[in-house]
Amino acid sequence: MCLHYTHKIATKFQVPRISFHGFCCFSLLCDHNLKSSNILETITSDSEYFRVPGLTEKVEFTKAQLPLIRDESWKAILEPLTEADKASYGVIINTFEELESAYVREYKKIRKSWCIEPNSVIYACLGSISTIKFPELTELGLGLEASNKPFIWVLRGKNATSNQVEKWIKEDGFEERTKGRGLIIVGWAPQVLILSHSAIGGFLTHCGWNSTIEGISAGVPLITLPLLGDQFFNQKLVVQILKIGVNLGIEKPTMFGDEESGFILKKVEVKNAIYQLIDEGNEGIERRKRAKVFGEKAKKAIEVGGSSYLNITLLIEDIIQQSSNMCLDLTSVSHDGETGIEEI
Repeated sequence: MCLHYTHKIATKFQVPRISFHGFCCFSLLCDHNLKSSNILETITSDSEYFRVPGLTEKVEFTKAQLPLIRDESWKAILEPLTEADKASYGVIINTFEELESAYVREYKKIRKSWCIEPNSVIYACLGSISTIKFPELTELGLGLEASNKPFIWVLRGKNATSNQVEKWIKEDGFEERTKGRGLIIVGWAPQVLILSHSAIGGFLTHCGWNSTIEGISAGVPLITLPLLGDQFFNQKLVVQILKIGVNLGIEKPTMFGDEESGFILKKVEVKNAIYQLIDEGNEGIERRKRAKVFGEKAKKAIEVGGSSYLNITLLIEDIIQQSSNMCLDLTSVSHDGETGIEEI
């Protein structure tokens, strides 16, 4: 999607250009409906909740929770990407139809698209790019400790914040207090491998779509801590629509360069969310059942005859057909002595 210059290359060589979106269908549909309805022009408050038009479910956001792409300062960067995306033949979406079937159906009416997918331990990882502050990270750690549950906590690579946290872990005695039930990984972690282990009972995530779909595909229920971008969309899908997650209660995003004005996280909120996720009552049991069902559906989607398998087959057939049509058009134009192709 970000390689907008490939539109001119595709035009020159008469090949179909297909975008890859690292978002879910629910997020893309919400974004489309918000733009096409112009509802944001009527909203003056950043903290007022409003309903996304055109959805069967009552889904509400505040203006502040929407992706940063609405910021005017990003306009010059994003306009070429948007225009190239609109001109694309279609989009590939990193999801599977059984996960968000209603939203896939609706989005396919808007864009030609193909959906291709790829319990006691709490796995906590907030992605490789995070805006979370040092005080919130320490509260996250203290919440994991207070839960008295075994955990794996992944801290992003070397930077000022992670250095502070590493120092705090040693000086505060956190590492010693959680010895035997807590594993701390600094830097990259084999997330898919960890999530696929039968010991994992929950995934505390920032709701980036890659992490979200990996958790869903592993059949693991989620604790959601969205920070920015499409992550609030993904949280709504996980908690409200699919009902396989527990919300940490974050309502205000934390933007790059504006970290001081973000949310305030408390250890009791983390502890309570973990208890709620692993609750042995009916709600917790049903949540885990739903998560496992979606995990099985994800696996079946990529098997021969599955929805993602069929979508990739249809995509290949569509590309071959479209390329053949383009070649015929190019041959016809060449016979007239004109190329009709702009130099780039």
